[in-house]
Amino acid sequence: MSAPADGFGISAFGYRITVLTDCPAARAFLDRHLLPWLPRGVPDPEAADLVFQVSRNKDDQGFDAQAGDRFIASRDELPLIFTLLQSLIDERLVCRLPGLIAVHAGVVAWNGRAVLLPGASQTGKTTLVTELLKRGAVYFSDEYALLDAEGRVHAYPRALMLRNSGGWQHPTLPSAWNAATADSPAAARLILSVERGSSWKVHRIPQSEALLLLLRNTPHEVADSPGMLDHVRLAVSSAVCYMGTRGEAAESAGHVLELIADLR
Repeated sequence: MSAPADGFGISAFGYRITVLTDCPAARAFLDRHLLPWLPRGVPDPEAADLVFQVSRNKDDQGFDAQAGDRFIASRDELPLIFTLLQSLIDERLVCRLPGLIAVHAGVVAWNGRAVLLPGASQTGKTTLVTELLKRGAVYFSDEYALLDAEGRVHAYPRALMLRNSGGWQHPTLPSAWNAATADSPAAARLILSVERGSSWKVHRIPQSEALLLLLRNTPHEVADSPGMLDHVRLAVSSAVCYMGTRGEAAESAGHVLELIADLR
């Protein structure tokens, strides 16, 4: 891989990332979509915790990606390169966030009330979050709820990773639907775990069951995160909790808003 000539640097929760590339189109794409709420700085490979390099491949038909000295992959399209970079950053960040615990969950807010949609990858979190954003919800994340020691939810507003008909992910910013991005933490008021099904059918569950549900969806190990249980317990304590199935995301978003409207 040739030495990239251009790039930018960012710092996320104290983790320093440098992106280098020899392709103006790649730089523009990555700059636009990578953790877009963070300010850009001068690339500094020597001080960075992660150096990600993107170069046009030798046939000029795609891109080669490298993390540090390690070659990762060749891809034909920039969105596929971006997916690799975002996954790398997620893996390295979420288990080392100072004072925060990560839970796999889509998160939006409605009238200042945070809604957590816990679930593993490819369970439909992003499509449901997208439909809620179209209806005016405030964006927190399509993948991680970050819980602090008071149980409040903090935003991790990475680009939404929408899947096309072929199953490939493409980053999309919440501004595509004129949605706002959260700039302050919020208390969790609704926790809703729904799997894809033929129709909307949910039932209320006790907070103790929701607590176990969130713990099953965290990348942290309990032994390595002694405060995790308290973070999650406090987050659940302010929420009404449901579990069940949903049909199409567009229809389900309406049902979610009805649940929020019923909160007291």
